Parts: sequence; structure tokens; C-alpha cells
Amino acid sequence: MADEKKPATRDTDLTIWAIVFFILAVGGVLVGLALVSGRAYDRFGVAFIQFIDDNFVTTALPWWPPTELMFQAVGVVFLLDAVVLAILGFGIWTLQSWARILAIIIGFLSVGYGIGIVILWYFFRTETKEVFSGKA
Repeated sequence: MADEKKPATRDTDLTIWAIVFFILAVGGVLVGLALVSGRAYDRFGVAFIQFIDDNFVTTALPWWPPTELMFQAVGVVFLLDAVVLAILGFGIWTLQSWARILAIIIGFLSVGYGIGIVILWYFFRTETKEVFSGKA
């Protein structure tokens, strides 16, 4: 009985992380839908392509200029990313043990953006490990 797991409680830090991942998921959905719908290409894509053509050398890029289908493909990636972030936010909110592992994976994938280092630091802490293992 002494080795029995007690239910963990979510602290303020984890609540903030869950909310951050939920907000990122909503942003991903909005950007993804804008790209998939074709509205982003109509409104910004043509002007973006013209700006790049005027200011940079693009002749060496075999995929240039990007098509509407390319914008839509990027939109699908944003939507898939939003699903993963929403699942992660839910997992952190409910203190699921797999959520810490998923957060670490997202941290490694986001190291280039700076936030990944913070994610890795937080989710590798001993206190965080204990909360997700139920020993806290």
C-alpha cells in the first residue's frame, strides 16, 4: 500500500502549457483553413510571389512559383499539426503519461524556433516527470 500511486494535481505551469498548446492548435486550424480554402493564395499568394520575384533570384528553384495546390498542401500540414497540438493540450490538461513524451517530441521538433528548448527544459524536469508518473 505504501507504493500506491496518488492522483496527481495539475499545477499552474502545466495549466499554462496546456492553454498555450490549445491556442497554438486554434491558430493552426485558422491558418490551415485559410490555406486549404484557397483564400490565402488569392489574397496573399500572388502578391507574395511578385514580391519574391522582384527582390530575390528564384530561377534556381525548380518549384517556383508555388501553385495554389502547394499552398493547400501546406494548409493540410497546418491542420494536422493543429490536431497534434490539441491532443497534446488535452493530454497535459488531464495529466496523461503519454502527454509528457509527446511534449518532448514536439520540443525536439521545435528546437529551431527557440520554444523547443523551453519545452524540453520544462518537461525533462524531475518535478514534471513525477507529476506525469503519478508520484507527485
